[in-house]
Amino acid sequence: MISFGFILVIGLPIFATAATMDDCKTIGLGLEPIIKSINVTDRFFWPPETYKAYADKCEEIINCVKSVDASLLDKFSTKVSPCLFYIFYNRDFSNCAKKLIAKKDDNISCLNTLFNDVHEPEVDECDQWDSLQPCIKENIANLCDDQSGKIQEQYVKQTANLRPEFCD
Repeated sequence: MISFGFILVIGLPIFATAATMDDCKTIGLGLEPIIKSINVTDRFFWPPETYKAYADKCEEIINCVKSVDASLLDKFSTKVSPCLFYIFYNRDFSNCAKKLIAKKDDNISCLNTLFNDVHEPEVDECDQWDSLQPCIKENIANLCDDQSGKIQEQYVKQTANLRPEFCD
């Protein structure tokens, strides 16, 4: 369902002037085999641990750019925004995601669609993604002990980084 097409931006010439940025580009090339190993065509998400190598590599790239020139980080982060989501999903959101996944077969349609092989080719992926969000946030509140709304707030912020992958 998600293309991960953003990885090619690491080779953009805007970073070509810094000699050590070549190191960051080389690290970025390591994303491609990781992405190919994740089957993302039949569901929105796999369990968080599926994305560990991906999140680790993203974090390595971001740290590399930060070490070369921290002022580039904001501009660079917009280019690799899905990385930010998967770092969040694999780390800070992992426990909550596992609680949601545990309920995916319990007649909660949004969780079923989010985590199971529920491909609806007649439904626009972006529309489907957007329509799932209220139900997902409700289940985050209920299943992840999030009465304060902090987990939901982080989820909304991070899914904004991922939405362009579904809605381009």
